[in-house]
Amino acid sequence: MQPIQGHQKCNAMKLTKNDNNYVQHHVHRRQWVRQSFIYDYANAIFGRIGRIASEEVTLHLIKSKCLPVLLYGLDVCPLNVSDLRSLDFVINRFFMKLFNTNIMDTVKFCQDQFGFELPSVLIVKRKDKFLARYKQFKLDHNCFNL
Repeated sequence: MQPIQGHQKCNAMKLTKNDNNYVQHHVHRRQWVRQSFIYDYANAIFGRIGRIASEEVTLHLIKSKCLPVLLYGLDVCPLNVSDLRSLDFVINRFFMKLFNTNIMDTVKFCQDQFGFELPSVLIVKRKDKFLARYKQFKLDHNCFNL
């Protein structure tokens, strides 16, 4: 396997190309690093605002500051079920801490009531959007060899 040459972001994401021209990724190490950053960000938010701010404000901060870091670049990478569950676990643990519960039914209810989508759902939506735009680009520019 050889690293893909040229683009700095590809090298930063550790994308490699195998003999069959399939792009493989090494998401497990990167995913662990992202999860630790998310925990750091969430703890920083809790440290700044504590329990003073409402749950809506805290969730908005997590959605706007933490989720983009967690999801960056994952919409174009193939992820298996284990990867998606691991990403969801980060958010579920955050909800457990925010609402002081260990009951998953309560966590799911709170996520539903606050309209907070799990990373696995967001990644599927982002992948669908990416593929639709890619197909439209190919049709608009007659790029059938891409």
